[in-house]
Amino acid sequence: MIEVKNATFTYPGSEAPALEGVSFSVPAGRWLAIVGHNGSGKSTLARLIDGLLPLAAGEITVDGLPVTVDNLTAVHQRVAFVFQNPDNQFVGTTVADDVAFGLENQRLPRAEMQERVDQALAQVEMTAFADREPAQLSGGQKQLVALAGALALHPKVLIVDEVTAMLDPEGKEQIMTLLKRLHQTGNLTILSITHDTEEARLADQMIMIDGGRLVVDGDPKELMQDRQLMETHQLAPTFLVTLKEALATRGIAIPREISTEDEMVKWIWQKLSSSK
Repeated sequence: MIEVKNATFTYPGSEAPALEGVSFSVPAGRWLAIVGHNGSGKSTLARLIDGLLPLAAGEITVDGLPVTVDNLTAVHQRVAFVFQNPDNQFVGTTVADDVAFGLENQRLPRAEMQERVDQALAQVEMTAFADREPAQLSGGQKQLVALAGALALHPKVLIVDEVTAMLDPEGKEQIMTLLKRLHQTGNLTILSITHDTEEARLADQMIMIDGGRLVVDGDPKELMQDRQLMETHQLAPTFLVTLKEALATRGIAIPREISTEDEMVKWIWQKLSSSK
């Protein structure tokens, strides 16, 4: 679905490239987490994939289509982008109007637009808020509406850039629950840009960017267990890794293959049951 080959980009006025020689691929239907500390180049990469920034060198294809100036309209028909601050994305006077905005730009028939708006709001469980003003919503609800606007476009690729960074725990949980549900349908390729390792571990694939270069590409559940890797690149270890280490100091060795909290709970329960 997405092929990135030797992608390089330098911002005007800067001597050092923001991204240099980055290559990776993402199959259709996969959830890719792009992780890195602030300023590492991960958001620049996302904007290159969507064509919001022009490549200085290299090649990017989305659904077999080269991301070039001539193909931007076709690329944007395949890729939807949701940014960190939902307030910067609202243009409609009501929730429904805002979700419809992108469809109006596509000049779809009114009946089809309304059907897509209704479907998208139902997907994010915001149907009851269709006639509300965006200013009346919580941060999490605003981000859900922004996601509804993206989903209404029926994209093949959904890019979400630090979409939980400004949210409280409840809002964050709402967004991550939605992304997990969307991923389970298998119809979307998801790219999530984040510095939150707890979020990244939910993905199928993870790439780490630091200093504009690709550091590693692999299974997040495996990569997250490497504390040295995380700390070297200024990323916090997950709760699971911290818990494993705390138990190890007490002489309790946790099997390496345990990579989720549910697996950990099951393992501890089995140990407690067998000790009775």
